[in-house]
Amino acid sequence: MTSSQPGVRPTPPLDDDVERTRLGHASRRAVPEVEHGGRPAPRATLQLWDGRTLTLEGTALVGRNPAARDGEPAPDQLLQVPDPGRSVSKTHLVLGVDADGVWLRDRNSTNGTVVTLGDGQQILCAPEQKIRVPDRASVAFGDFWLTVAG
Repeated sequence: MTSSQPGVRPTPPLDDDVERTRLGHASRRAVPEVEHGGRPAPRATLQLWDGRTLTLEGTALVGRNPAARDGEPAPDQLLQVPDPGRSVSKTHLVLGVDADGVWLRDRNSTNGTVVTLGDGQQILCAPEQKIRVPDRASVAFGDFWLTVAG
């Protein structure tokens, strides 16, 4: 073994039989997938304007033809609203669910977003402001709505 650099010791050739990684018994066992410190991922049930039910996990973009902005992470779900009257913006709002519950953010929509709480109070959503949406609250956007069922 020789080295081309003075003062540097050459590395002996590797013995493939000794250096090869071997699978041990522990690596052959199935490892269960754990999210959020052992708790299941947050979910919420949404009741849609047409009677359908949607299970919300992560984030969802809502609109006539919803799409993420350039450089924005892709949503977990897309909820396309069939709105020939165009009361709903292309990407009207983003819905999300986390450990604290459901939230939304109006995406600078033309006709805005209104959250109506169980007691009848209404929240007019400012563009890009994150709003918490409690259970049994409804969300109106354009001529459409959804309700957080839990």
